[in-house]
Amino acid sequence: MASSDGKLNISELDFTKIKENLSGFLTSQSEFVGYNFSGSSFDVLLDIMAYNTHYNSYYANMVANEMFLDSASLRNSVVSRAKHLGYRPRSAQGSKAAVTLTITPTDSPSSINIPKNTQFQGEVGGVSFIWCSSNSHSVNINANNVYTVAGVDLTQGIPSTFRYTANTGDSDQRYLLPNANTDITTLAVSVQNSAVDTETVVYTEATDITTVNSISTVYFVDEVEDGKYEVQFGDGILGKTLANGNIVILSSLICEADVTNGAKAFSVVSDVGGYSNVKIETTSTASGGAGSADIDEIKFNAPKNFDAQNRCVTIHDYVALVKRDYGDAQAVVAWGGEDADPPAYGKVYVAIKPTSGTVLSQSSKKYVQDEILKKRNIVGITPEVVDPDYMYLKVNSTVKYDSGTTTNSASQLKATVTTAVTDFGETNLKTFDKSFRYSKLIQAIDAAEISVKSNQTSLQLKRYLYP
Repeated sequence: MASSDGKLNISELDFTKIKENLSGFLTSQSEFVGYNFSGSSFDVLLDIMAYNTHYNSYYANMVANEMFLDSASLRNSVVSRAKHLGYRPRSAQGSKAAVTLTITPTDSPSSINIPKNTQFQGEVGGVSFIWCSSNSHSVNINANNVYTVAGVDLTQGIPSTFRYTANTGDSDQRYLLPNANTDITTLAVSVQNSAVDTETVVYTEATDITTVNSISTVYFVDEVEDGKYEVQFGDGILGKTLANGNIVILSSLICEADVTNGAKAFSVVSDVGGYSNVKIETTSTASGGAGSADIDEIKFNAPKNFDAQNRCVTIHDYVALVKRDYGDAQAVVAWGGEDADPPAYGKVYVAIKPTSGTVLSQSSKKYVQDEILKKRNIVGITPEVVDPDYMYLKVNSTVKYDSGTTTNSASQLKATVTTAVTDFGETNLKTFDKSFRYSKLIQAIDAAEISVKSNQTSLQLKRYLYP
């Protein structure tokens, strides 16, 4: 309706109310005295105006929602808001494995060089995937006249390289990694002087701007639109700037995320250091593969990462950084050594429940300790990754139901209730610092199917002890 002074009431956003307000406003105008605004022609025009106003108000509301981390629903918006907190969402990560290689050459070299990104092949579910050596290795003959190297780390992914020629006259030039499945942890950036001058300088990622000056050969990387990543270079104040004609070389692995977790056996794709007669022994099964951080994860971790400020001081800092940088972490908890039994002063313990399996491999623990935590914890504190201690609930439930209100058989109903119990555990128990609520479980069983009238449920606690 129009207001008493003849002005249009704009407080309503519902379509029907908008139409009523427009009709009331026009009725109150002296120019339209005697007009029937409920007539077909006027009614259509009012519908069009009301729909247009309603659409615009909805659009404006959604635009406003995307301006805030809590209410944003588009990934691009969430990533942009998280960037303001200094948070870069975790990229997709390829699974990691460790192997021991024994090479039998056709000649007798003094040593065998295994270059970085030497390719190996493994299978998961009957599908073959590529793993690459994470570092280069030099293998010398041992006392038994065998060329053996242990601790060769493999990362799943296909090597890719993108080259850009710097054009300082183009202010819109960007250096993009165009594949959304790029594993940023494998990114290597180098800059070649020019097409004719092949001297190349390796750049490192800037992780602490207090150590960066005008000649630091560093780069910055952020997620941009559609899950892609962009590499940026210094401006001559914060990092060395690129010169016109420089060739930027971006090398990384394109991974398959968590699909490749669990691979146990590997074979050579072509050769290792020029030799094809290679025996491969797996010392650590592939694990740690994960997809890029989803919207809920970014919303949860970004504020906590801002609190941590990229350093490990409080136990909450340890949890936030592990969740940010280790993709296979489903749940994380940390505590100081002074709270351990017996106390271990000068230590911080971190327990991680992986998404795949129940415990981390030794190589994964070492990666978390050395590559994520030790670089950021304070002097005098030693982080240690330990296995979670699991307790299992064995549920025995007798369910009474009304067969007249369901077409399901007893076996189908049993499967439905079993699924409800499993879902309850997945939702409420598979994390740390959660309490089991018996009453909630009873409610979940009763709500599993409309025919369920009551249930009598008993529990047994089960725990595995290993010598």
